[in-house]
Amino acid sequence: MLKKYTDFRVLWSGRLISNIGDSIYSIVLSWFILEQTKSPLWVGILNAAIFLPNLLSFLFGPLIDAKGKKQLLILAEIGQLVPILIIGVMIGTKFNNAYLTCGLVFIASLFGMNVYTIQDAFVPMLVKEQDLPAAQTYLSFAYDGTEYLFNGIAGILLNVMSYFSLIMLDVVSFIISILTFSRIKDPGTVAVAAEDASEEEMVTPTKVWDGFKIIKSNSVLLTLTIFSLVINVLFGGINVYQILIAKALGNASYLGLLAALGALGTLIGSSLVANLLFRKLKAGTLTIVSHAFIALAFGLSALLYDHSWLFFACWFLGFCGLGVTRVVQTPIFQKLVPVAKMGTTMGAFYTLSVVPLPIGSLVFGWLGNKMSSATFLYVFALGFLLASLGYFLNKNMRKLSFD
Repeated sequence: MLKKYTDFRVLWSGRLISNIGDSIYSIVLSWFILEQTKSPLWVGILNAAIFLPNLLSFLFGPLIDAKGKKQLLILAEIGQLVPILIIGVMIGTKFNNAYLTCGLVFIASLFGMNVYTIQDAFVPMLVKEQDLPAAQTYLSFAYDGTEYLFNGIAGILLNVMSYFSLIMLDVVSFIISILTFSRIKDPGTVAVAAEDASEEEMVTPTKVWDGFKIIKSNSVLLTLTIFSLVINVLFGGINVYQILIAKALGNASYLGLLAALGALGTLIGSSLVANLLFRKLKAGTLTIVSHAFIALAFGLSALLYDHSWLFFACWFLGFCGLGVTRVVQTPIFQKLVPVAKMGTTMGAFYTLSVVPLPIGSLVFGWLGNKMSSATFLYVFALGFLLASLGYFLNKNMRKLSFD
């Protein structure tokens, strides 16, 4: 796959490098703000600042479709680098202000949120349709697997390195990713349909809403969006409760262990397991089965919460299932949506599905001192069970295949 498509290989490499540092700063700042404020609510506020910009994703979709993807990727990386560098300087000079830190994280995320939309719109221009699931497998490793893996490493490094040093590692990763993306031979806007060519530079109110209309008109995309919304409310919570579980167990090393197990599970799920199951199951069937498996795994993790090694094993298996879902979801959109409307549609999808993350972060940050971790894990499992049932009831989802 990487040998077959040179520009895709460069795109993948840049995303891999960028996410290594990106993952480090997210876990470092979560632990830093908990240490500074002694409040899980501030962890929730920080996570809300990370995800809240996705509310505006749909506004950028038409622009992403109309402009060169290479230049947009570089701009997005620069937009993240600058505020993170300022945070590093603040930490280095011991100017600690939780409000300003969250504000700068919001700005970084405002640029960072578009990276996924740009990438999703770019990939169908770089690889053939039959290779989209394979491409997503590699990209899932680059941003999901690496995220959890380096979250785990960051948890361990927090015990031996300063906050400032770790944030500077993130800054360096952005610089390297910018240099990497500059090597892509950008096909520009060749994916824009001929009938739209005269309008490609114009981002009109009508175009801004096109993505929502496309999702609404397709039952599979609509179902995926609805249940992604529900699940991401819960994911906002797991970002908080993972910190609280580690804190209850002892120190940041346990946060590293949880994140590392999540990393390994995601990597195995998005590579070995996903590749194996794609050969045996239709994409729709795989979506149904993987969500049911996640529900079972996290339900058992709640049941076995006081049995540490069994709990960790279930946590790992749950992330294996999550790795599979990350691989199958985006190719479904790339298959069902015209290439010329991919940025617009994915921008609308991220607005609808990712915005619940800050809501979940705030709600579960507030509930952090009221709801036990085991209870939250039961709720988390229930969300995936409902999603699996919803996908099963959609006959078009059940029939969906890449054959």
